[in-house]
Amino acid sequence: MNKLIAVALGFLFLLCSPAGNARNDVISKAAQVTYNIEESNLVQSGQCSATAIGPHALLTASHCELPTDTITINGADSAILALRRDGNDHTIYFVDRKFDSWATVNETLPDVGDNVFIIGNSAGIDGVLRKGYVAMIKKPEVTESIFSEGKIPVVLVYDINGFMGDSGAGVFNEAGEVQGVLTAAQVEESKQGDQTVSIKFMDGFKLAFTAADLQAAQTFGTDSK
Repeated sequence: MNKLIAVALGFLFLLCSPAGNARNDVISKAAQVTYNIEESNLVQSGQCSATAIGPHALLTASHCELPTDTITINGADSAILALRRDGNDHTIYFVDRKFDSWATVNETLPDVGDNVFIIGNSAGIDGVLRKGYVAMIKKPEVTESIFSEGKIPVVLVYDINGFMGDSGAGVFNEAGEVQGVLTAAQVEESKQGDQTVSIKFMDGFKLAFTAADLQAAQTFGTDSK
């Protein structure tokens, strides 16, 4: 009986180990392309998260931007050479720093229930891994908005833990592709007697960069034409 159990456990290990290693590999690669960024000027300063998506390209949230030509990436200053926005609170910074690796961007809309993870810089702590899933996809039909082209973008709602400093963090799918960026926290509260019950989700808008924007992220600062 013990021999039979040992054989069964060994077979189970063979089935499960490669998948577990694959997941760890995806997370490890995502960690290598995730950065803590800081911008400051005479008036204010702020920290956010960002993801390398090209040899000189960083993807983050537009609301993290400050009027400055310098960005601090993991403690080292870099010059901002150019930038592109998609109008949905997403900015690609082109910097003079060279990244050794970068993530692939997947603009395909995910499905509700898809597993996702983030590696953000939460509450001043760098590189914090959180896992969750797509909880809701809001596709509003309202056409009057402050956003680009007069349309409210599709909102991706994630059931995932997040905090200040996670803004701009890439939302990775199970393949390790960036399929979104964290923009805000959505907190709902209700009173039950003398107790307050709350629930929190993290929100992001659908990526809306042009093909030219994403191509520029891959080629900026290289000899490619």
